[in-house]
Amino acid sequence: MPRQGEDFNKLVAYLERAVADHTNVTIEIKKFVPDKVTGELREHDIVLTQRSPQRVTVTAIECRDRNRPVTVNQIEEFHTKCQDTGIDKRVIVSSTGFYNPARKKADRYGIDCLMFAQVEDVDWFGQREMIFRKREVRHANIGIGAPQSMQGKSGRLFLSIIDGPDDDLGIRTDAGGQIVMENNTVKLVDRIMKQVPDPTSELSGVWGIDIADPEHYFFLDDKGVQHPLKKLHLEIFREAIETSSPISFHHYGAEDGNPVFETATTGLQQLGDLFQGRVMFIADEERRMRVLIAVEETSSRQPKRSVRSVNQSA
Repeated sequence: MPRQGEDFNKLVAYLERAVADHTNVTIEIKKFVPDKVTGELREHDIVLTQRSPQRVTVTAIECRDRNRPVTVNQIEEFHTKCQDTGIDKRVIVSSTGFYNPARKKADRYGIDCLMFAQVEDVDWFGQREMIFRKREVRHANIGIGAPQSMQGKSGRLFLSIIDGPDDDLGIRTDAGGQIVMENNTVKLVDRIMKQVPDPTSELSGVWGIDIADPEHYFFLDDKGVQHPLKKLHLEIFREAIETSSPISFHHYGAEDGNPVFETATTGLQQLGDLFQGRVMFIADEERRMRVLIAVEETSSRQPKRSVRSVNQSA
């Protein structure tokens, strides 16, 4: 479970990453920096590092997602931590604002005070939710036409790669002609599925595929001899999955002025088999738009797929 404010910190970091839009700026979340006094590592919520031919400028952003405004003590603590960790510029972002004495103290220390506040809606984004569609491969049947030269031999099935090492597809045959599939057999299905259009709600069903150029696939026997395939046919059973994600809206800017940026952000979604992330829409004061797809973390969920009914023919 995320720590309190962790989700808030990520949204601020993604927004900063989108609006920076420069290759010479790096943005890191939960950055640990050595304390110049004690030598211990101190944590900053977000660190922006901007490199130019003249110098390197480091900015620390403290994110405060609490039920009450930022206090004087919190301003002083952040100021001291930045001093002791060699930070050049300092920013505090709050979800609930700043007490007046805290704002005065921040002005004294040169700390920028910004708000990232959730709002009911924005006038440029009418949707309240976003629909995500993806295609799930449930299982696949594979028909393999092995060449006559493989009779009585054992070998492994490979895909020839022009600009890299040949790809082992996790299918092998023994001398008796039996086909054995290994866990990474889904590589073959994954390569084929990349050619399929984006899914809609009508794309569930069975899809038969005959590979037009099977010569790119070959068995490699135990003596290192390649045997090109004669035929490769796949029958893929797929299901189109549709999920909805609520949209959250935020204003980002000074507490006492118009927001510099407004955002519309989806909830955490599964993006493919291995990654999770969010989609963030960003509008500046002149209503210029940016779209950011932010990958947040890898998922331990395994694809719900199986590959079976593999046939070898002469």
